[in-house]
Amino acid sequence: MDFNKIYKDIILIVDDNPNNLKVLFDFLEDSNFKVIVAENGESAVEMAEYAFPDIILLDVLMPGIDGFETCQRLKANPATQDIPVIFMTALIDKVDKVKGLNLGAVDYIAKPLEYDEVLARVNIHLRLRNLTKKLTEQNERLEVEIFERKRVEEELRRHSAALAEWNNRYQALIQASGQILYDWNLHTNDIKYGGNVEEILGYSMAEMSGGLNRCLELIHPEDRSLFNQKTKRALSTKERLHLEFRVCRKDGTYITVEDNGYFFLDCTGKVARMAGFIIDVSERQAALDERKQAQAEKEQTFIALQQSEARFRRLVESNIIGITLTDLRGNITEANDAFLHMLGYDRETLLSGKLRWQNMTPPEYHSLDERALAELICAGVSTPFEKEYIRKDGSRVPVVVGRALVEKSQQTTVGFVLDISDRKQAEQKIREQAALLNITTDAILVQDLDNQIQFWNKGAEHLYQWMSEEVLNKNANQFLYKKRNLAQLKNIQKILAEDGSWEGELHQVTKQGKEIIVASRWTLVRDNEAQPKSILIVNSDITEKKQLEAQFLRAQRMESLGTLASGIAHDLNNTLTPMMMTVQLLEAKLSDEKSQQWLTILETNVKRAADLVKQVLLFSRGAEGNFKTLQVRVLISEIEKILKQTFSRAIEIRIDIPKQNQWNISGDATQLHQVLMNLCINARDAMPDGGVLKISANTFWVDNNYARMNLDAKVGSYVMISICDTGTGIPREIIDRIFEPFFTTKEVGKGTGLGLSTVLGIVKSHGGFVNVVSEVGGTEFQVCLPITETIETANLLAANHKLLAGNGELILVVDDEDSIREITKTCLENNAYKVLLACDGIEAIALYTKHQQEISVVLIDMMMPSMDGPTTINVLKKINPNIKVIGVSGLASNHEMIKILGNNVKTFLSKPYTSNDLLRNLQLVINTK
Repeated sequence: MDFNKIYKDIILIVDDNPNNLKVLFDFLEDSNFKVIVAENGESAVEMAEYAFPDIILLDVLMPGIDGFETCQRLKANPATQDIPVIFMTALIDKVDKVKGLNLGAVDYIAKPLEYDEVLARVNIHLRLRNLTKKLTEQNERLEVEIFERKRVEEELRRHSAALAEWNNRYQALIQASGQILYDWNLHTNDIKYGGNVEEILGYSMAEMSGGLNRCLELIHPEDRSLFNQKTKRALSTKERLHLEFRVCRKDGTYITVEDNGYFFLDCTGKVARMAGFIIDVSERQAALDERKQAQAEKEQTFIALQQSEARFRRLVESNIIGITLTDLRGNITEANDAFLHMLGYDRETLLSGKLRWQNMTPPEYHSLDERALAELICAGVSTPFEKEYIRKDGSRVPVVVGRALVEKSQQTTVGFVLDISDRKQAEQKIREQAALLNITTDAILVQDLDNQIQFWNKGAEHLYQWMSEEVLNKNANQFLYKKRNLAQLKNIQKILAEDGSWEGELHQVTKQGKEIIVASRWTLVRDNEAQPKSILIVNSDITEKKQLEAQFLRAQRMESLGTLASGIAHDLNNTLTPMMMTVQLLEAKLSDEKSQQWLTILETNVKRAADLVKQVLLFSRGAEGNFKTLQVRVLISEIEKILKQTFSRAIEIRIDIPKQNQWNISGDATQLHQVLMNLCINARDAMPDGGVLKISANTFWVDNNYARMNLDAKVGSYVMISICDTGTGIPREIIDRIFEPFFTTKEVGKGTGLGLSTVLGIVKSHGGFVNVVSEVGGTEFQVCLPITETIETANLLAANHKLLAGNGELILVVDDEDSIREITKTCLENNAYKVLLACDGIEAIALYTKHQQEISVVLIDMMMPSMDGPTTINVLKKINPNIKVIGVSGLASNHEMIKILGNNVKTFLSKPYTSNDLLRNLQLVINTK
């Protein structure tokens, strides 16, 4: 009989102390049990009814209904009364323990819990329960088989009676020609048929013509010889013909018929005719076949019963477990050889009646025997428990014992005794080794020369999430490494064989598939004959360290690129500004259609150049924007509409946003639209043959550990907008470069390489960060933005004021670029302003000191030689605290300048700016008090 478990045992823990629940839950989970918990008696009773645990660990002292009442309810319920209950209690009162046993509990475990004891007791009770369940199931099967045998016999009896009744009726009905009648003329060999020929065989009377030859054609080929033999014998003896054979019907099927023929003699005493009737006995033949089958099944059942009895007999006679028969006074009346061998006694001593439980039990275990006896009398079975027996030579042997009454009305018990000496020794050895190796946080493992794991410490379990029982005797290369990393191992093996040791970094994976980097030290272990035996490996997790190093190097590279890009952008903006303003001045001067066309082309391309510079600045310094409180749901809904209207139908658009959440973020809607559209367009380009584009949003909390691993993240609540495609993916070798400006994998003319760098700049300016996950079969960009609960007001400077020309106000223009100064002066003078020009901060201070009363506004560039814009503004502010200043910059964004200068500047202009931008901001500043 196979007692191997094919499922995880379920343990229900009932305790009102959450800490006790947590510790015991983790311990039993680690011991490969499925664990469920309940914090009070009521929930324990309900959970036991639908979860059907294999065993219940029940605390005695609990609020509401205590453990005793809970146990009483469980045992009163037919659905849960057979589940073993083990009490967990600090009570040591014998009365309480007997009370619990009387209620149906199978054991007590004293608090504080010894988890090795808990595990041992749980395993013992589970084994006993499974053994009892197996024996019960076997008995039930035997009862079912006996019942089925009786049912078959009764069925056969009824069939026999039915056949007899049917035969009687048939004899009565034959007069009415209910079957096939025939008349065979032996002189002419003709056969005339009557009765139900067509109904039985399907042939018409004409089709049956042909005499005996036609009859032989319809008989089954295997039955023709028998038919001829029986017919000849009947003719010679003149006895009644009685024969069964198979006949072919018109539809090609065969039926079994019974032929009863009677001979008629002529005047000379010779046989002249044979008349008779043929009946269809197919059903009777089927019943006979069914009876034969039932008889065969009965014989098989009997054989199975014999085999089952033989297996049980082998179990009793085996040398694995001791089995005894004992009366309630403790006298051992029968025992198998395994028990006698275990304790060193012979069968003569057993037959002499000198073997008693009490004489073989050390005094300290008498109380356990008494409790087991009380439980046996009360419940008919005692919970298995551990104790020791005194062998004949005086030594002790640790065992697990359990007993059950053969019948409640009798005084005889059957018991089992299991020697656990080997297990005790193994547990002690394991504890000694674990104490030495499990105190380290490093993963320590030993593998043989074929890479089979021989040892796996707690540190390895923690690092890789594989339990030792899951990996022992398995190939380490199959679950610790990806295929692409196996080539490195061959080189390690070669170095190990030559030098005996190796140190370096390895890329590995955990049970969940997470990739990690470890600092690994390999040492070749040799046997007593100096032959290689195994490999000792010590691994330290350095994944976080390597990630931080990579982020730091990437940040340095991006910062260098940003500095270079910002310098180029500054010079380009200074070049584009006079070009932009000159185009607008020429539009007013040149009115012919051809000139207007040329100026439009020029203006368009200047704006395109300005947009490219703006994208570079977004990457290098972040983005200036009109920040408002935005709802993520609305933002994604707007993008969804655009995508469904513009993208190919071969691309399926999926949106996944929890309906119950309305997350708010602070940001510029236009810029965030640009971020999401850039990522969606990239996803579309990665799926030229169609696919799925999924946009989802969810919240997550950035804790200190996450922030430490991501340089751009800060502790707090974020909303993650995920754009995921099923495209070609990004190769691993270039994924670290995708955010660099002007880096692109697209063909020439199909991409500038500024899309992702712009995305990164905008997201950073919003206080967020971007993650990328890519592999063959798809890419996912995760845009993470901080959640805000405040509603920001619109920027008042964005109001649409009516543009007005000047009224002769004096404007001081400060810029180190000659072209910008001249074109700005021309624009202002054409719109009724007066202008003073300064090429740097020193000249500006001198002019302002001289014309302070006449100057209405100072228009000043932020980056100039000698004295830059912020320094000049601070000096001018000291001269006149109420001075009105407009800052101009081709590099820094407005919100960055506001942080630096505070209220010293009324507004800012970003280069390149148009004449309309300049005049509008002048009007705003002049009209502001």
